[in-house]
Amino acid sequence: MINDKLLVVLIAGFFTLAASIFAAAIAYITQKRLERIKQNANLKVQAYVDYIKGIAGLAAGPNIDKHKMAEFNSLILDAKMRIAMYGSLDAVKTLANFCANGNEMRSPDGIHRFLTAIAIMRRDFDKSEISEDDLYRLLYKAHPSH
Repeated sequence: MINDKLLVVLIAGFFTLAASIFAAAIAYITQKRLERIKQNANLKVQAYVDYIKGIAGLAAGPNIDKHKMAEFNSLILDAKMRIAMYGSLDAVKTLANFCANGNEMRSPDGIHRFLTAIAIMRRDFDKSEISEDDLYRLLYKAHPSH
């Protein structure tokens, strides 16, 4: 009789210990996964910001000295590599379209491609929609159609 009670206590203790170990393992795995997701999101956003920063720097035109131009080009190239690794499929496709046309931002078509790329990148971390008109006014002053 005592052996049966001892056996029941040991089995209950074993299952309690096993459940605790299992719960701790699941919590650890979940925490590591969330950290990795957060780190990848941060890397993606930083790549997008660096790309836009480099493009904006080059947009200053011919008044930039060669050293600064090289810095901006290096920033853009580095950001492109990180976007290829961490960027969303839509962002990569949109930026590839923009880059295929020489990163040109002076024509209406080039401006449209650039603003579309910014809107797609923004959508990766903020799911709200922003209009191209609002982006245009923010970056270029008044919209040309107005």
